Amino acid sequence: MKYIILIQLFWFDLANNDFQNLEITHYAGVPLQFANQKNCFIHVAEHFDELKKYTEDFHYGKATVGQIFCVKK
Repeated sequence: MKYIILIQLFWFDLANNDFQNLEITHYAGVPLQFANQKNCFIHVAEHFDELKKYTEDFHYGKATVGQIFCVKK
């Protein structure tokens, strides 16, 4: 079973909460899945700033990272 990165969103204005979670599917054009949870969390630790920026850009500054999970796909 593969693991994926799932970001739980924190919305600055609750009226804009269109989504609760954001699944990260790719990095630099390559599908992003991990053989185990440990490798997933290592990737999250190494790329946290990029994940946070992507999340904020994706939602036009209306949301940020609440929590990050590595879950089975």
